Amino acid sequence: MQPRPLQPRRSRRASTTTHLVLVAVLAVLALIAPSPVAANDDGVGDGPIVGTDGRLLRVSVEVEPGLELVGPPAADVVFDILSDGRSWIGGGDVRFQIVDGSENVSTADVDIRVRIAPPAVVDQRCRPLRTGGQLSCRNGRSLNLNADRWNGATSFWSAGLDVYRAYLINHEVGHYLGYGHRNCPGAGQPAPVMQQQTKSLQGCVENGWPYPDNEARTIVAPGLSGTDRQPFRLAADQRDTVERIVAMLTAAVRSVGPTGLTD
Repeated sequence: MQPRPLQPRRSRRASTTTHLVLVAVLAVLALIAPSPVAANDDGVGDGPIVGTDGRLLRVSVEVEPGLELVGPPAADVVFDILSDGRSWIGGGDVRFQIVDGSENVSTADVDIRVRIAPPAVVDQRCRPLRTGGQLSCRNGRSLNLNADRWNGATSFWSAGLDVYRAYLINHEVGHYLGYGHRNCPGAGQPAPVMQQQTKSLQGCVENGWPYPDNEARTIVAPGLSGTDRQPFRLAADQRDTVERIVAMLTAAVRSVGPTGLTD
């Protein structure tokens, strides 16, 4: 009877180290997995893409430093408006994404800049248009919103501040999309969103939406396409964590020798 060859035994130390290695690898993979957060085609993005079809327009929301605004953060308000099925996404030919409006994102990375500022600043930014300390405007890709109107609408506005803000955003975005001004079609009818409702309702009823008959619901893109997927990149704190895990892993492997086995 031939003796059976001796088989190398895996030491407890090696087994524990192997377990640690597997845990560390899984931790690193979980840490660096790309987040399913929408990004624009240049890799800049924060919020989800709203709308299901059409070109993607990246929108930043910027508030003049020191300015006090009534209600929720402006970026949240703009997102709620642009993601509503009654907004311009209701036509099925445009999508929006709110991106970081802070100094961390270059304004070159956005298509539309929503900029809320005091009346005097808006007047300056709107030139050569005349806003007279009362109105807002679209000048190029900059939507310059009068903070007094944002906070208080107009003296004759009775439909609520949320409706006025919807009108303000959708009206100026409409100009960016190429739509001009319209008049009230008849007394008692909803005012077209491209009517200058800040000046006068002309007998119409206040309306903040280009597609007011659509369902009032948030429409977020159902999936992320290849160009809309967040690219792989690590934040500084993630890189530090990965480096610590790698260092721990290297020390553990060295402690059991080149093979991890004992005889």
